[in-house]
Amino acid sequence: MLCPKCGQYNPEGVACPCGAPLLSSNPAVNVLKTLGSSGRFLTMAILATAIPLCAILAASGMSNMLAQLLYLLWERSAMDTDTFYQLAGMIQGMGVMSAVWASVPSILAALGLWLFYASCRNRKTGNVSTAGLTILKVLAYIFAIYVGICALFLVVCAIFVPFLVLSGAEVTYNGSPVDGTGAGVIVALVIFVFARGELVDEAALEEAMASGKVAAYATDFPTDSQLGRENVVALPHLGASTPESEDNCAVMAVDQLKDYLENGNIKNSVNLPALSMSREPGTRRICLIHKNIPNTIATFTTTCGEAGINIENMQSKSRGEYAYTVLDVSGDLTPQAVDSLKALAIKVRVID
Repeated sequence: MLCPKCGQYNPEGVACPCGAPLLSSNPAVNVLKTLGSSGRFLTMAILATAIPLCAILAASGMSNMLAQLLYLLWERSAMDTDTFYQLAGMIQGMGVMSAVWASVPSILAALGLWLFYASCRNRKTGNVSTAGLTILKVLAYIFAIYVGICALFLVVCAIFVPFLVLSGAEVTYNGSPVDGTGAGVIVALVIFVFARGELVDEAALEEAMASGKVAAYATDFPTDSQLGRENVVALPHLGASTPESEDNCAVMAVDQLKDYLENGNIKNSVNLPALSMSREPGTRRICLIHKNIPNTIATFTTTCGEAGINIENMQSKSRGEYAYTVLDVSGDLTPQAVDSLKALAIKVRVID
């Protein structure tokens, strides 16, 4: 037979000196053997082995964390030393054992891959053992049965629960009987209302919470009778409605209005752009609200130049159809120069 690796002819049943796996006279077996002895299959087997190992190591770390938490509780309680060590040992042992049991399918899958890989790498015979593939096939059948049982359980729940409720059978919640007639598939529910408080019939809601049909009610429009109730979660309508937030908003509004009146700076305006510029020492400030059209800034600077006014610093921002320009100027700012600027803008304000 010809070796697929080096091309040398070897008698059937005799391994090639190049180290290639011994092949069979059956082409299908050769395909399986080539696939199972490839580097990709080896990588898959290594990854399948790493998965349960990582799960067990992670569980061990989690067990240590729980043991540390138990130690902190022990320091702050009257638990005796023997009891503490017994509980800590139980937690660590249960964590590792639960990880091992949960990793059994992954361990079996990795075992099947390694068995098939070893069979394909066998140089003493050309046949391939399918024991590893049988393990994988059995696991696939078990998983399919598990999925089928879960699907059947969901179907039974989807059929049985509405029938139980709609049939008027007695259902209890927190020890109180709940009338299921016409209730649909929901026996006890949690209501969230964050639109308008008037959407809820308060008397009907009180009756539903008392009977157990409504397990809890969360709203940012609580009434006086709902405040302090155990199953009512009352929230402020807005985060800014807390006393601290309202005080902060008031301080911020006053600071921004003061900054505009004293320096012409704009923050959080509805219809004008945000603009903030530090004052140049020894200058007067001209604030202009104007249309956002071409050549406007050039007209302002030309007018100031013709009036003998020097612009020390300037800034201009636009927002939609309107713009805001601030000029720090030096020189003799005469009323005639201000009137010339007013003829070019919507509003002109001079700040000394």
